[in-house]
Amino acid sequence: MPVWIDPARPLSPWRVAAHTHPPTAGRLGADHLHWRPVEDYWFAISDRTGGWVIASAEERERIIGALGHEIGDVACPTLVRDFWRRGLLEVDGVDVVAGADWAAAIDETRGYYGLVLILNSGCNLACTYCYLGHSAPERRNDIDRSIAEAAILAALDRPEPQVIFDFGEIAAATALFYELADFAERSAAAHGKSMRIAIQTNATTLNDRLVSYLAERDAIVGVSIDGPATIHDTARPTRGGRGSHNHAVAALRRCRAAGLDYHLIVTVGAHNVRAAAQVLDEIAALAPKTFLCKPILAHGEASTSWDAVGATSGDIAAFLAASIRRAKHEGLRMLDQSATKFLGRMVGESTGWRESCTSRDCGSGRNMHVLSARGEVHACPRFVEPGQGHRVTAQTVDLVLHRKIDLMDDALHAPPVTCAGCPWLRSCGGGCTLSGDPGSTPLPDAHCASYTAQHEAIVDHLLPALIAGRLPIDGPLAGARIRVSVEAST
Repeated sequence: MPVWIDPARPLSPWRVAAHTHPPTAGRLGADHLHWRPVEDYWFAISDRTGGWVIASAEERERIIGALGHEIGDVACPTLVRDFWRRGLLEVDGVDVVAGADWAAAIDETRGYYGLVLILNSGCNLACTYCYLGHSAPERRNDIDRSIAEAAILAALDRPEPQVIFDFGEIAAATALFYELADFAERSAAAHGKSMRIAIQTNATTLNDRLVSYLAERDAIVGVSIDGPATIHDTARPTRGGRGSHNHAVAALRRCRAAGLDYHLIVTVGAHNVRAAAQVLDEIAALAPKTFLCKPILAHGEASTSWDAVGATSGDIAAFLAASIRRAKHEGLRMLDQSATKFLGRMVGESTGWRESCTSRDCGSGRNMHVLSARGEVHACPRFVEPGQGHRVTAQTVDLVLHRKIDLMDDALHAPPVTCAGCPWLRSCGGGCTLSGDPGSTPLPDAHCASYTAQHEAIVDHLLPALIAGRLPIDGPLAGARIRVSVEAST
């Protein structure tokens, strides 16, 4: 009988579907069903629902043979029931999750609001692909403190039970970080609101005092590492031209000594895209809690020197697929966050949607905002070019953060027309909401080939290993179980 993975915390449409019986009358159809050979079996998935099973060749033949017939006349009712519950069959054109409000189901997974504050428009590094430019980290480039404090207060007034304050790159304004983080703590206590502090940093200024401060608050710490020193330093030099790798690695040792977990961020570009094995070796050696391989974007400095720093979609796809193949042998800890999300979403695990980047339901501009050092509010921290945000003051910032002013047209939350018929649409979500020109109709994501490669690698390498017990079900799938259908009269 067909096999799949039951998530521990299913997204609400799948929680209902698991106990829904198919209609007793109607014609069977499967216009949206795709088949992919995997080892000695067949992987079946619906591009409409995202539901899937791994089935034998005989089961595939029986399902194909049942299509077009009345459901009451088929000779394999249990098989049909399972394919129906998994969203793979339709009866008179209706599937098991027809009418489900996917956007609402995804919103249910998020219990927090995120505010990113970019403290300074400069940086102490001069990364070749920087999105923000190479301004010096001078005090005159600091964010206006009155606007930042007003934004913090507005965030605490939102309805979400928790607020995550992400202070971005604190190396450019460490003193201001301490002041605003303390202000956020005091204000959250006064509001009776749960909050967490987060930073995303090059780690060159993570000294003992700062690490201790972050550890005491169980802060979320993201550190940029692009590979071993020979790779990292070519793309992430200091403003004086020296490498920054040794500073970052020393900071990570301080974090480990203080019991502070950290997340690593790898920007994948020309400098490392053909060195996946070396980069992954470095990640494994540094032992982060999680890591993310982030394809380079043609924005900021990268857009002006793309021929030197950019990478083709095919090369990036090969890099990302390599990490998934490695996870097949070393465990799910070697999955980067994008692949982890895709795997969770494919299984139906609700936590796969809590961080919904790459999806048109990502929440950017709705339950997450970015306040730049220039006093502009943006929808996403990767799209903060000057002049492209909504300029605010201390008196008006709350209007934007409370969604009274839309940062994106609702039409952009629909997948591009090029996504029609893609078997990975439900777990990919149609790619980045801000792909292309935000003022036009939804455009294809430039990294579509990468997402496809990741999904295919998950299906070809991870799912068979998980189902066969060659790979432990842990990490993002902790609590899930292999489900093998059994004959039943109900």
